[in-house]
Amino acid sequence: MAESNWRHAPSVPAAAPPQRRRSLVCLTAVTLGVAAAGGFASAQEEPPPTAAVKGEVQGGEFLLNPVWNEARDPNNHRYTFRTPSVTVSQKAKTLTAFLPKEVPVVALGEGAKASEIAIEVQVSGGRTTPVTIVVPPGQSLQFVNRDPFPHALYTSDTDKGGLPAQPMTKGASRTWTPPGPGAYELRDELFPSVRSWVVVDARAVASGYPDLSGSFQIDGLPEGAYALQAYFNGAPSGSPVTIDVRPFPALQTLGAPIVVATKEGGD
Repeated sequence: MAESNWRHAPSVPAAAPPQRRRSLVCLTAVTLGVAAAGGFASAQEEPPPTAAVKGEVQGGEFLLNPVWNEARDPNNHRYTFRTPSVTVSQKAKTLTAFLPKEVPVVALGEGAKASEIAIEVQVSGGRTTPVTIVVPPGQSLQFVNRDPFPHALYTSDTDKGGLPAQPMTKGASRTWTPPGPGAYELRDELFPSVRSWVVVDARAVASGYPDLSGSFQIDGLPEGAYALQAYFNGAPSGSPVTIDVRPFPALQTLGAPIVVATKEGGD
């Protein structure tokens, strides 16, 4: 058989179509530009590290909500006489502040700013959760009615940007941004037992609420000096405690409790 003279032709890469060539050129230019700038990762600034502060409050048993003093007045007709229950402990019958709702511990310092997300305040059981809240200027609040009946929250200074009374049915909500620094007392046209406070302070960086034992934790604090101040009934309660927050460790503990009230002086 005659030997075939056929040979494989050397493979030559096909030219890229014009559109692909343009894409390759653009990609090369972007890559070179990023390399010249040091890369995307190095151009972006890392957020500063934050730490949490843990501590305890002391003296909460000496705080009394003003609603109870109002209810004690017979002219207000807010109480009835009942036979004492033998199954309820005497400690449970003592009227004191409910720490998880009423006594925030606020870190006051530099760099406070409002969140873009509204803070939820629930209305249920004839009260709000929380009862006192401290926020920086511009912070929005969203009130949500968790009761099966309507509420009508309001503040007394509606002519200055306060919260006007509007009925909220079951499950309804409304959003309000306090007009500026100061303390705003919330009342309810339908339930006189509702008394709550919104405090606006330009130094309010973050807050934490104690549990029933008095332990609290404030998260997300950048490095810096802070004054830890407890609030009750819309006003400072007790003396502030100064603290220097470091980047590390992630959880830093106070050496002594924060005294929010004493038996002699109340709040």
